Amino acid sequence: MFDSNILEKFNHTEPFQFVLGKGIVIKGWDLGLQDMRINEQRCLVIPPHLAYGNRRIGNIIKPNSTLIFEVKLLEILKVEK
Repeated sequence: MFDSNILEKFNHTEPFQFVLGKGIVIKGWDLGLQDMRINEQRCLVIPPHLAYGNRRIGNIIKPNSTLIFEVKLLEILKVEK
């Protein structure tokens, strides 16, 4: 069972930028996005051990939650070293 209200709380319309593989986001994102191509859409179903584990995140994400994300890769930017 899924709480559709949670989807509304996190319905981001602005692109989210981060450096892949640096541990900036949950491990499930680093793993699930690494082979995506530009304009590809993907549904990520992330088990608790690749998300927040037994931690509670605010009043939104309960401990041991499986997270589901619908994502689309808009562009890949080069990171300056």
